[in-house]
Amino acid sequence: MPQPGSSRRRPAATPLPYRRLIIPLLLFFVEALATSVVLPLTPFLVRAHVQHDYAVGYYSGCMNAAFVAGQAISSIIWVALSERCGRRSVLLSCLLLTSGCLVIFGAAPTLLIAVITRFAQGLASGTSVVGKAYVADVTDATNEDSAFAIVGVVYGAGSVVGPLVGGFLAAPPTFVEPCAAVAGFSLLSFIAALILLEPSTAYDPLDDAAQPAAKAVVDEEAPFASGIRGLDITLEDEPPRTLREVLSDRRSPLVPLLFSFVLCALSTTAFSEVIPLLAFAREGLGLDVMRVGLIQSIASLTALLGSHRIKRTPPAAYEIALLVCALFAYPLPPLVASYAPRWYLLVIPSSIAALAAEVMMGALHKMLSKAAPGDVAASALGAGRAVALVGFVVGPVAGGSLFAASAGPSGLPPFLRRGRLAFASCAAVALLNARLASALPPWPAARGRAWRRPR
Repeated sequence: MPQPGSSRRRPAATPLPYRRLIIPLLLFFVEALATSVVLPLTPFLVRAHVQHDYAVGYYSGCMNAAFVAGQAISSIIWVALSERCGRRSVLLSCLLLTSGCLVIFGAAPTLLIAVITRFAQGLASGTSVVGKAYVADVTDATNEDSAFAIVGVVYGAGSVVGPLVGGFLAAPPTFVEPCAAVAGFSLLSFIAALILLEPSTAYDPLDDAAQPAAKAVVDEEAPFASGIRGLDITLEDEPPRTLREVLSDRRSPLVPLLFSFVLCALSTTAFSEVIPLLAFAREGLGLDVMRVGLIQSIASLTALLGSHRIKRTPPAAYEIALLVCALFAYPLPPLVASYAPRWYLLVIPSSIAALAAEVMMGALHKMLSKAAPGDVAASALGAGRAVALVGFVVGPVAGGSLFAASAGPSGLPPFLRRGRLAFASCAAVALLNARLASALPPWPAARGRAWRRPR
């Protein structure tokens, strides 16, 4: 029995298997590179196929939404296939499919083929979700957080490099060069993975009896089930409940959180969609594909470097980030376009919005984990990601369409014309979301306490 004043030490973290993580990290970088390289290209590719500048928003938003829709549809399928066929086979297949989709997209002769190819690339982008499963397979509860922190940095680095490659290598009206360059790098990564990537497990995925028993690290002083990976256990004197019961509990903040997640995804993706479209507004701002890529790259770099330095409780960080977007970042671009038409000034609102979006997504993840008891915390996270897909799909379409409707001939008031309607709508949604976030219960000060409204 431990003596008074003594405490057990937590088990030491298992050293990270860096040798086995090098190739998966390379694949994460390639996935982020392939996803982001087309972002500065999309509106300019659309412009090559439409008659009027203002019509770009309609098709550009649909094209980006098609990618997200394809990704949402296929993610579960890729995970299921990786369970049956092994992670390695699925990761290699996704690399090849992504390379082919990129080349076809860059050389698309019509807008329809470009949209279909973008959707197909979303269907083929299983590297991220299956790669995370691979990392989980080769790590344990003591070093998993460190491994996924490295994954986040590597993926963020790919999101920084991608727009730069797309912007600097593109030569409108042809866009084959940046897509072919990334496809070539993806094929080189495929060869490296084919030779060096090891199976994530030593057993046959089709033979359940051959699976090795998982080794669990036991902390005798930890509460029951606190060692379950990915769950934030709360100490409650109540029996386990289902997700449906949590949703019907008036003291639980889960329902407003799910609604807030949709609004957050809607406003952030809509704003990201309309910034490049300023190149086709009346002011133009001197934006071209290279400058759009540079703005997007700097914004991604700001989010990568700055999000981890913000140390506040999740509800407070979430509400502040929403207010910063609603009152400053989202209204600023149309003011720049009207009163200080310099393209480089768009770096400021874009970077602030990207940093705020990263903070908001991290805060939402923590709040969803805490909003439900430990036995259903994973289900709450899954529900949050599922409902957020609505915002991620609708956001680009709404942002592009509102910009196009207000940039072309319309009967709108002057202060909403020239694309300003889209920015005003983003700010209004963020402001509504901040009001919703302000009604969330206070964050519990004691670790292990449930996050619920007081009686």
